[in-house]
Amino acid sequence: MVTNYYGSINSLCERDLSCILRDARHTLVAYLHCYWRHLPDSDFYFLPEPLLTPVYWNILFIALNGFWIVRLLLERRPIQLTADEKQLCELVFRLISPREMINLLKIGTWETAEANECLVAGGSELDELMLVQSGQACMIVDGVKTQFINPGQFMGSISFITDEIAPADFVALEPTRYLRWNKSSLKRYLTKNPEVHAAIQATLSIDLTEKLKTSWLQKTTS
Repeated sequence: MVTNYYGSINSLCERDLSCILRDARHTLVAYLHCYWRHLPDSDFYFLPEPLLTPVYWNILFIALNGFWIVRLLLERRPIQLTADEKQLCELVFRLISPREMINLLKIGTWETAEANECLVAGGSELDELMLVQSGQACMIVDGVKTQFINPGQFMGSISFITDEIAPADFVALEPTRYLRWNKSSLKRYLTKNPEVHAAIQATLSIDLTEKLKTSWLQKTTS
C-alpha cells in the first residue's frame, strides 16, 4: 500500500511538472509572438525611458509562481518511513497519506511502559490520547480485565471524543511502547486540518467498533 502511494506521488509530480513547463513554454511563445508582431507599430517602442512597472510586476508574479511550484514539489516528494511508521500506516492510519501521518506523529510523544504499570487511572480527567505500537495493555473495571488493547488500538478514545473522565484503569500487561498526544494540542492541529480531522474521527470510530465487537464476543463465549 505504501509502495503504491509512492508510485502515484512520483507520477503525479512528474505530470504536474511537465504541465507547468508546457504551459510556461506556450505562454512565453505566445507573448514573444505578439510582442514582435506589434512592436514596429507600437508607440511605446520609441519611448525615451522603458516602462519598468510592468517588468517589476512580472518579476513578482514569476517569484510567487516559483515559490508555489517549489512548495508543491516539496510537499509531494516521496518520504521514507521507518518500520514502526509503516506498521502504524498499515494498522491505523489507512485513511490519511503517509506525509499527513508523519505530521500527526510529530505532535505526539513516544513513551515506554513497564509491565503492570498503570497508564490511565479510572475516574480521572484524561488529557491524552494514546496509541499502542507494541506490547499489550488492558482495561480493568472493578479489578476485572474487561478489554485488551493490542498494537494499533487507542486508549482514551472515548474521553477524547466526549471530554468525559476515564471510565476505567488501563494497565500495561507487558513492556509496551505507545504514542501519546496531548488532547488540546491534537485538537488544535485537527481543527486546522479538517481532512485529517475527519479521517481521525473515522479511525477512532472503527477502533471503538472493534473493541465493542471483541467485548461482545467475549461475553457470548464466556
